[in-house]
Amino acid sequence: MARVHCKNLVRIYKPSFFFLFETHTMFNNLKNFWDKLDFYCVGIEEAVGHRGGIWFLSSIANASCVVIDQIDQCITVKVSVGHNRPWMAVGDFNEIVAPDESTSAYFSSHRASLLATILDDCELFDLKVTSRRYTWYRAVQAGRNLAKRLDRALVNEAWMTMFPEGYSEILSRLHSDHCPILVRCHGSPRVKDILQEEALSFYKNLFGTTEEVEVDCLGDVPMPTLSTEACARLIDPVSFAEVKSAVFSMSPFKAPGPNGFQAYFFKEYWEIVGTEI
Repeated sequence: MARVHCKNLVRIYKPSFFFLFETHTMFNNLKNFWDKLDFYCVGIEEAVGHRGGIWFLSSIANASCVVIDQIDQCITVKVSVGHNRPWMAVGDFNEIVAPDESTSAYFSSHRASLLATILDDCELFDLKVTSRRYTWYRAVQAGRNLAKRLDRALVNEAWMTMFPEGYSEILSRLHSDHCPILVRCHGSPRVKDILQEEALSFYKNLFGTTEEVEVDCLGDVPMPTLSTEACARLIDPVSFAEVKSAVFSMSPFKAPGPNGFQAYFFKEYWEIVGTEI
């Protein structure tokens, strides 16, 4: 089933590089499988028995991939495809950097600070993420599920300059407690784009029609109209008293406006900010 999952990922997303962690087997056992998918080995850290294992595979024939360093927990590879300045680091970092990256109440600020400092020293930052929040799931005692964002795709400024629309997708997990991460270099998230286009098309058709409207389609039916005085009031300047009345009639803790402040703020500090509204 794990082979079927990998084969489907390649068929659907057509990745240029494929990283596998915690493989629990030797690469030679599956070399023929990856050969048929046109992936070749770049860097391999073999599993010890059924523990560990890291595979870095590529499907780009003209890519220059040089293994710079390799240990049992990490493979560092320099990849050049006509340009070697952009840098990306993807994988299981086995640590979180913020409390909201875990469903656990326990958070080690010291360990998070160590990872954050390393990323800052390397001038790396998180690539924009779509779909789910967490990448690792495990059932713990009392039927509770623990989830964390242990895996991430990190890039530097040069990478974002080359791929300004790049983002990463956290895919559904099947055979591991970690979720696969798919990095897209071009284009925006497809679902979001489709929804935006559909919404834009709908409201353009609804409010943007240029067809002439027959005003007399109802015949000689008396229609309500505004008096001359009422029409004139519609274009009168809004008075300070009217603004204050409108603000103070609002519920204090409803959704904030575009500036992020709720009505409570303006009511409380009206003597200071009232003339600025």
